Amino acid sequence: PHRPMSALVDEPLEESRALAASLIRSTGLPAALTARGQERLAIYERVFEAFPAHHGKTVSRRARDSLGLTASTLVYGEIEFASFYETLEKIRLKYGVEVGVMQAPGRDVFVDLGSGAGKPSVAAAVSFPFRKCVGVELVQALVDASREAGLVYDAHRPDDGADLEFHCSDLCDLEQYDWSLDATVVFANSTCFDEDLMDGIARAADRLPKDTFVVTLTRKLPSAHFALLALLGAVDLSVFPLLAAAREYDPTLIDVQAGLFALMTAAIVLILRILFAFWIPTGSAYNVDAVLAVMVAGLEAEIQERKAIALRQSPTSPRPFSPISSLDNPSGFDPVAFQPLSTTSDLPG
Repeated sequence: PHRPMSALVDEPLEESRALAASLIRSTGLPAALTARGQERLAIYERVFEAFPAHHGKTVSRRARDSLGLTASTLVYGEIEFASFYETLEKIRLKYGVEVGVMQAPGRDVFVDLGSGAGKPSVAAAVSFPFRKCVGVELVQALVDASREAGLVYDAHRPDDGADLEFHCSDLCDLEQYDWSLDATVVFANSTCFDEDLMDGIARAADRLPKDTFVVTLTRKLPSAHFALLALLGAVDLSVFPLLAAAREYDPTLIDVQAGLFALMTAAIVLILRILFAFWIPTGSAYNVDAVLAVMVAGLEAEIQERKAIALRQSPTSPRPFSPISSLDNPSGFDPVAFQPLSTTSDLPG
């Protein structure tokens, strides 16, 4: 049995610190977890003392069963605090230094994709001075459980703790909730995510601000850019042994080496051009503004065509066609002739 939330809320922060010592002794935490990390672990454990792992799994399973959701991407999973803390600490101390991520208190935004019962968001909020930590989850029951844990977090929130937000939304549908607007660190416990969901997240991640860090587990974030750079890097590495192979003058071998050197140089130049294109926020070969403009023009033309069809087939309505009024009063148009466009992804979050 676990103590009720009211008891957890009333207990002082000092008891959370006392809990840290017993947790460290019983779990054998790695030496990388500093004294500060151990203190933040105690707060984290205090928040979720009433919500153990089996609680989140039970809530998830019941919700999925009631809604008929059977996708493997919705399988519930949780983080291990010490490893998660060390990952974010590495970004703060190493990778984020040059680009200014996690370097100033109250500036960065952490986003957890598929946040479940909210444990990664709470772990980030208690451990690092983010401006806010956001969880995005498809299953409403898990969002409710996250918000319930957020109430306990508010009672034990450290002085530099971040604000918490939890949203019920499809990860790939930025129209429901656009998590890409101001995120600087994105986390996804993606072990059970399928290829379609990872592709959808990758497309949404294209809208992230420059220098945003995306951390995934087990599955890599797919991108043609990564594949191209890997190919060019392999070409560079394969050329060097051949360039050093000549021991005496041989015109034929020299010609081969010259050709390989030219190929290597071209590959390096192409890599630099790709990196420069990444650097440019708009107008580069890796910017989709032109493609989106063509798509929008095509959608507008199709909407106009469907409006004209609906007007021709409407027996009673002389007024101009309005999608909103027609949906409110379907007798004014033929629902078979007019099929509203749907841009909502059916991928589970």
